[in-house]
Amino acid sequence: MVSLEYEAYAEAATAQMKTVAAELRQQWPALGRVVLVHRAGLLVPGEVSVVVAVSAPHRPEAFEAARYGIDAIKSRVPIWKRETWHDGQAWGDGTHPLEGAGTANLSEYGHMSSLRS
Repeated sequence: MVSLEYEAYAEAATAQMKTVAAELRQQWPALGRVVLVHRAGLLVPGEVSVVVAVSAPHRPEAFEAARYGIDAIKSRVPIWKRETWHDGQAWGDGTHPLEGAGTANLSEYGHMSSLRS
């Protein structure tokens, strides 16, 4: 693989990430900081594309909350990946419909770099 490119519907992605952060705080009230970041744009293989970090008084809650956060981002946030090889490119395999997504006007899609809560 030569490169990865992530595209996002920025307004919807930001709203969904805020919802995920709120869900984390509701389900694990003892959480301290919550950081959700997903890069958009061109990346080279091996670069970090998504970070979910939480602080909590106890490790089990932190691990559970972080797992929930990454799973929610992957299943609900409108971010798409294009993979490029020396002989071509394609949108990432294994894509699936977003949970709770309605229809969207494709002309509104843009880029998002990160969201922190």
